[in-house]
Amino acid sequence: MRWNRQSGQAAVLILILMAFVLFAFLGFAVDLGRLYLIRGELNAAADALALSAAQELIGTNAAADRAQAAMTLTQSSDDFGDNRFNFSGNQIGGEGTLTSQVMGPELFATYSDATSADISATADSSTARYVRVTVRADAPLTFWQFLPVAKLGTTSVMTAAVAGISQPLCTVCGLEPLAVLQADATDSTDFGFVPGLKYTLHSQCTGAPRPTVLAGTVGLVQYTVLNRALEDSSDQDQQVFKMLAGGLPPPSFPVSDDSTLTCPAIGTADLRLPAVSVAACNAPNRGTIPRDVLCGLNARLNPAAHPACSGIQDVDTLIESFTPDTDIDDHDDYLEYAGNRRRILTVAVVDAVPFAVGDTMNILGFRQFLLEPDPNSTELSPADPVGRFAALYIGSPAPVKAGSFGACGVTSGPGKVVLHQ
Repeated sequence: MRWNRQSGQAAVLILILMAFVLFAFLGFAVDLGRLYLIRGELNAAADALALSAAQELIGTNAAADRAQAAMTLTQSSDDFGDNRFNFSGNQIGGEGTLTSQVMGPELFATYSDATSADISATADSSTARYVRVTVRADAPLTFWQFLPVAKLGTTSVMTAAVAGISQPLCTVCGLEPLAVLQADATDSTDFGFVPGLKYTLHSQCTGAPRPTVLAGTVGLVQYTVLNRALEDSSDQDQQVFKMLAGGLPPPSFPVSDDSTLTCPAIGTADLRLPAVSVAACNAPNRGTIPRDVLCGLNARLNPAAHPACSGIQDVDTLIESFTPDTDIDDHDDYLEYAGNRRRILTVAVVDAVPFAVGDTMNILGFRQFLLEPDPNSTELSPADPVGRFAALYIGSPAPVKAGSFGACGVTSGPGKVVLHQ
């Protein structure tokens, strides 16, 4: 009987010990799962913050400040669903029972600098191409707090994200539907354009005399309108106005072959808009497309439609969908530009501008110009018969909305913002 009594006591002790072991394992699993959840929430937040900041890396003196402002806006936005952690119970960077903080953005010129531990490798505003954001937060411990190493009841969780400008794109979506004629076929980097110089861009035309250059510009650049159309029922003039005021919207993917919003690609042939009237440069009537182009571009500088745009149906209502740039000053140096990128025009550079409707042009690359107001003005002149406007050639410092890579073999051109880590 004594043996049976001792055996029963041992069984009870074993059960009690197993209960403690199971409790410990349960506590370990609960706390570990919570830590993984919080790390995932912080990762999502860091990714979103880094992406928003990297969008502002456009190679200007104001880029760093705008990156900080974009990150702050993303962090505080009600639409930013990842701005909370611990089962969405605590705001990242806010006050509460669990502390957290956002560090950055730190700016870097190269990917290797952005991913290194060397904090002295940061870049200045104009040369930065990558941004790193670090997010740290306290994570609560429910069961581990009974252990000697976790008496405070919390542990620190930290994560970082790096976002920046990708390699040059072979296909660009969401650009302005303009194709400009190359100035030098032997120059594969800038196609004969000189960074920092202003040019007079004008609608394609034939014969002499050529259009005169606008004051402060060094030469003429001929452009035409790509054969694109919005997926709505507006007429031709409204279509051109909206495409130039806001750029082409990225199409839904996958893009069908017959899409009117097909993204232009380097090394492919493209068509001009059939409605473009290719007439003599001194012709008194060149159709409405040059006016529509300038009316659309002028919406990037002014919130009200120019009087010369009154012939576009409902233009006073249409323009309300397009906010002007926050910086409409005339700039001789791109570094001084401090706006919200509305004036940065991403265009296709082509080998020729077609004169017959069925003739094609080959896309050589994509480059960017900074739209400039007319001299001593804050707007353009939509009544200009050849659609002239001044633009500062800047190369390709600003990221574009969307696009894809490929085997086009280019080593320069605009990229898009991507996560690198």
